[in-house]
Amino acid sequence: MTYTVQKKIFNKDSVIERMEIHFLNGDFITIRKNEICNISITFYDMLLRHKNELFPIARDGFVKLKIQEGKAKNEERSLYNPDEYVANRKGYIEERCVYNDPIKFIKLYNQNNWSDIIYGDIKACMEGDNLFLRFKPHEGLGSWESNEHFVNLAHPSKNQIFKMRLDFENCDGIDVYNSEIIDMKLSFSQKLVWNSSGYTREVKGGYIKIKFENDFKNRFFSIWNNGKPVKIKHLERRICGKDCESIDICNLYIDYYGCYELSGEHIAVNSIYRPYEDDDLDDYDDFDAHYDSEEDEDYDEEYYDDYLFESGYAKKQKDGSILIVFGKPKAN
Repeated sequence: MTYTVQKKIFNKDSVIERMEIHFLNGDFITIRKNEICNISITFYDMLLRHKNELFPIARDGFVKLKIQEGKAKNEERSLYNPDEYVANRKGYIEERCVYNDPIKFIKLYNQNNWSDIIYGDIKACMEGDNLFLRFKPHEGLGSWESNEHFVNLAHPSKNQIFKMRLDFENCDGIDVYNSEIIDMKLSFSQKLVWNSSGYTREVKGGYIKIKFENDFKNRFFSIWNNGKPVKIKHLERRICGKDCESIDICNLYIDYYGCYELSGEHIAVNSIYRPYEDDDLDDYDDFDAHYDSEEDEDYDEEYYDDYLFESGYAKKQKDGSILIVFGKPKAN
């Protein structure tokens, strides 16, 4: 299936609070907001899949920086030679970018501390007092004229899954292993969603049927049980309550069998926000109209707090399994 998402625009009017430069060896340095002078980037249409998310690839453009004199402060960094950085931060950044290690990607943070990772063929150079990061075209990466990114992805199959983490809205989590997945059939939105710092697929419907086994002694889980040992019945209750309950599963983190680069995938789950005290689905229209308005980017937190995250429901079956249904509210 082909998935798409609108390309982002990065230019001199973009609000960028800080930037990280990541090198091939895993080191990174942070560039301060007042050191970012200008930015202009255009992207290839195709997205890059790396580890568990999808990222844009720059075709051309630049980031213009003016590194300031002065001592190193408390910027986040991870360096194999930190003493050299502390002794001369400006000289270190300029020399390392231009003459030493290749740059793997940059990471741009907005005012909400959300980020965008941008890959590309990046060449650094000094032009006067300014450090330029220039993106070079890479032959073979295809088209760039569209206003949308795209990626072709296979539908996830139960047989490919080693384990799947159910990630809940309150940050609880439960791992489910391959042999515990009895059946699954998920439907996805054709549009990808941005989930800092990359893009992911989003479940809009379908189901997963699971049945826990007692054999997995090292299963990851994170649920509150009043300080008491957690047993299978507590995992089941977190998902479906005593019998049938609305669910707040917001992400699926899948570990696939196979090669390292494609060993995992983060999949977002679409929410059907519900009023806390009103189960009438007609009321959702008012909520959607409120937040679909482009003129209301700064949403009203008081209005938002009247709704809770809900992504479907889960029901205990007669055979002891649990049917997790996405995209539909629990029947009254």
